[in-house]
Amino acid sequence: MIEEGFSVSAAANALYTSQSGVSKQLIALADELGVDLFRHEGKRLVGLTEPGERIAPIASRILLDAQRIRDIAGRHAQLQTAQLAIAASRHAATHLLHDAMIRFRAIAPDMRLRVSEEEPGRALALVASGDMDIGIVPGPARGDANLAYFPIEHWLLAAVVPEGHPLLAAEPVTLRELAEWPICCYERGSASRQVVDDAFRRQGLPSPVSFELASSNRILDYVATGAGVGIVARMAFELTDHRCLRALDIGDVLPRLTTSAVLRRGLPVRTPVCDFLAELIPDLDRETVERALQGGAAEIAALQE
Repeated sequence: MIEEGFSVSAAANALYTSQSGVSKQLIALADELGVDLFRHEGKRLVGLTEPGERIAPIASRILLDAQRIRDIAGRHAQLQTAQLAIAASRHAATHLLHDAMIRFRAIAPDMRLRVSEEEPGRALALVASGDMDIGIVPGPARGDANLAYFPIEHWLLAAVVPEGHPLLAAEPVTLRELAEWPICCYERGSASRQVVDDAFRRQGLPSPVSFELASSNRILDYVATGAGVGIVARMAFELTDHRCLRALDIGDVLPRLTTSAVLRRGLPVRTPVCDFLAELIPDLDRETVERALQGGAAEIAALQE
């Protein structure tokens, strides 16, 4: 009533109710308190009585506190029932997510996690559209100003051959020497495959990839049968038990890759997102995340150095 200038009709409109409904509530309040709160001129309300002047600020504080209680309860209820959606490349899902999810479960047991294994370009598109909260993808950062990249780890590709392969006697091996053999590598569209194709292209060589396979294990299985030279993530080869295979010394002919967590810029930073990032990148704090998401290109570039 006070905010609407003591107009019953305006108060009714603000409350989406009828004038008679407001009038009945005012009469009921006066009966309950045993004192008139409003001064009248005929049927019109023109101001507050002396008790009304004293009660009004107290009532205002009570209403404000009640709203704060609802806000706090609502945030906690949302946190308990909310979900965290993550789009990850096959490489990231295999090597990074499992342990991070276990640790995150320990601090947010009620949070629903949704993980979708996606090709890197698709994962970035899902984050950019808001369908996913976090993308975890390998490869160089792509030039989308709406995305912020937070590096998790750097890693290398390895060329792998069966024991006794002629290339073992030619180390260190050049790309031109590799190009003379059929190559078993990841599917087109993956970050690793992009790096491989770009490296050969820069040397003026066509891509020698003959077998496009979905996983490191499939590539290594093909190499073990003599199908060709495999190019896989070095960590994937080191974690396998393919004892009949050897990694070639290829020096730095293939650049390192970086796996990053990717967030959409311009959005408020949710606590679950920061908590999960902390499990992936222990040195990353909330202030840095907020600065990157709300800042300009300089802040994002500084994170990638």
